[in-house]
Amino acid sequence: GEAPARLGYSLLHQGLHLQFFPHQFTQVNHQINQMLIDDCLSYLKKLSGKRVFDLFCGIGNFSLPLARAGAQVTGLEVAADAVVQAEHNAARNRLANGVQFATADLYGTDADLPGPCDVLVLDPPRNGAGPNLASWVQKSGGTEMVYVSCNPASFAVDAALLARCGFRLQRVGIYDMFPHTAHVETMGYFVRQD
Repeated sequence: GEAPARLGYSLLHQGLHLQFFPHQFTQVNHQINQMLIDDCLSYLKKLSGKRVFDLFCGIGNFSLPLARAGAQVTGLEVAADAVVQAEHNAARNRLANGVQFATADLYGTDADLPGPCDVLVLDPPRNGAGPNLASWVQKSGGTEMVYVSCNPASFAVDAALLARCGFRLQRVGIYDMFPHTAHVETMGYFVRQD
């Protein structure tokens, strides 16, 4: 009958500590999660002052490292309790000025971005980014995108759509998040072509 205790993990390379409750989504393989974040930041390089939208942001796993690197980050997530936890994580890591979070049903018919941005970061559920992906990339005006996926099949479908929208896949990697299983994480870095 007691309230569950918060759990936590550190992102040592970024000097961050994130907390979460047992029912909230987190990446289960800490070393691979750190690699995903490191690679995301290395792809995007110069983030200082850039406006970044982190879609499907959860508790801030990518949002907070992006903010630590100097980006102005807006994280959108459907789970209201995850948004509250992301705000808590931003405050306890002294990043509340560099990041804001909002609840949004990104699969909904009226799921729109809060304005233009320079960079999109997506880490959607297994079924992919959903029906609004083309609209997001066209309206955002962003020139770079990092897309993280736990399902190579939905990643391939969305990558083909991004190609039709003018984004070229520059880098792609497979991460063995779940050793001794068939499940992997895929991360792609896309750049808008002129």
